[in-house]
Amino acid sequence: MKKLSVSAKLYLVFALAFLVAEYSRGGDLAIFMAASKALWEGKDIYTTTYYAGFHYLYSPLFAVLIHPLTVLPIAVSGTIWKALSFLMIARAYWVMRRTFQLKEERIQLVLILSFLAVLLPIYSNTHLIQLSAFLLWAILESLDLIFRRNMKVAGAALLALVINIKLLPLAFLAYLIYRGEWRPVGFVFVFSIVFLLLPGLVIGSGYNMELHASWWRMIDPMKPINIIDLDEPGFHGITSWLSSLLTDKFGPHDLDLRRNIMALDDASVAVVINVVRGAVILSALWFLRTVPFKTPRYPFAQFYEVAAICLMIPLVFPHQQVYGFLFLLPATFYLVYFFFHARHGSQHRWKLTALIALGCISFFIVDLEILFGFARVELWHYKTLTYGVLLQFATLALCDPDRVQYPNVKTIELQRSEIDPS
Repeated sequence: MKKLSVSAKLYLVFALAFLVAEYSRGGDLAIFMAASKALWEGKDIYTTTYYAGFHYLYSPLFAVLIHPLTVLPIAVSGTIWKALSFLMIARAYWVMRRTFQLKEERIQLVLILSFLAVLLPIYSNTHLIQLSAFLLWAILESLDLIFRRNMKVAGAALLALVINIKLLPLAFLAYLIYRGEWRPVGFVFVFSIVFLLLPGLVIGSGYNMELHASWWRMIDPMKPINIIDLDEPGFHGITSWLSSLLTDKFGPHDLDLRRNIMALDDASVAVVINVVRGAVILSALWFLRTVPFKTPRYPFAQFYEVAAICLMIPLVFPHQQVYGFLFLLPATFYLVYFFFHARHGSQHRWKLTALIALGCISFFIVDLEILFGFARVELWHYKTLTYGVLLQFATLALCDPDRVQYPNVKTIELQRSEIDPS
């Protein structure tokens, strides 16, 4: 049996301690369970509210799939979910190392530091029993199946499943189109139709279609409530950040402390938000670095692309809570790895030092709530997490993968051939 690494041992201790300490906490799983039960009662699970007025925001298929958990005590089902989340985070790290063929030099230190740099989203995801770990793992696993293992149907099915459950991974359907992966793209569409219709076999096709229509009305990104994104104090990302800066409005649970620099009308704010969203989405071209329908240049360059897209997702989608920023994990891992492995000339060492400083500041801001939990409400009020993510985004843009030294040219050519065997 292979001996566990230092990082694996530390992670295992952390996960076990967390599971014991939070055994009785049901988190948001209680909402999912209530919605799943309401599904079998024929209710509109999207207009119904649960517990303290919260809505269920995932797909009808997900409500069907989790129904077996409703027969278990919430403490047991919650512990199962949290344990699976820890396994998926570990698997996400493993897949990143394998898919993007990262060198093992200093990798244990890179793993530990990158984990600490996203400790707040990891904690929030498991504490609240949310789906971010599952979504991130499924995205990375599907890309590994498609690009490295040449199991394109399986990869497309997995990606279609997570798109069905929550629309955030749609960004990677666009990525597959850009990279000319037409066969997986076609299968994603086929499986998406299958997963859309599948709940109808259990709950009836008419009720299934009614639920999907109700779900879309709830998550429609152009709804005013999804533009002026201040409904809950813990929202972060571009929509809530710009809403807090450009209007004098407060959410129902916000502090009565000024944070705006302007007081624009809702229509003007909506224009600004969508322009900034569009700019962030278009900036993906900076990270892709090649013309459309070409394979990635080599694995580490593809890691750069995937990390950037993952980071963009919680920035541009509305209603993003802290746990949604677990999608920072690939970008954080990339940056820490880059800082240890980047080449630098004697005349330009200051540039790498400056990038390391920017990256560390962004990590610190992202984890502020862990360090200063007593000021959690104030940190939410001023959207500090979003500032950390924007700084990390800017730092990532400056960390060119070509500056990381691979052993030799033959290794790079081998890596390219493994991505595109043809």
